[in-house]
Amino acid sequence: MSDKSEQPTTTEKIVDFQQNAEHVAEQPVASVSDVMKTLSMKDFSHAPKMPCFRDSVLYGIGSGTGIGVGHFLLKKNIKSACNWAVGGFALVSIISWEVCQYQRRVKLHQIETIVNTLKEHQIRKKLELEKPRPEATSSQQ
Repeated sequence: MSDKSEQPTTTEKIVDFQQNAEHVAEQPVASVSDVMKTLSMKDFSHAPKMPCFRDSVLYGIGSGTGIGVGHFLLKKNIKSACNWAVGGFALVSIISWEVCQYQRRVKLHQIETIVNTLKEHQIRKKLELEKPRPEATSSQQ
């Protein structure tokens, strides 16, 4: 990298990308069955405690049910209605999860900004208190 800036050049980025790609290509690819063997019920027991999980699943269930019933009433095909219900559940759950996570990140950023602002304000106040005050002049008497 150059001394003038810390930004890597395009050539350095390409070389770095190629090295990372070679490293990833050397790793063995796990099959679905290998991944399933590593999962246990304990992995899923903390899911309801996760922020946004409950609301996302409830929105998905409600929407999937509504979409499935609506499709069944229109088309009178139970198999197609079930497919639409599952698809609606998945889509609404994912979208509501992402929206909730985005809102959480925004709130956390706002809280962090407020905390930093308060810290800076406290430091300024402390510095002002530590400054020596100019002596009162005798002309005020």
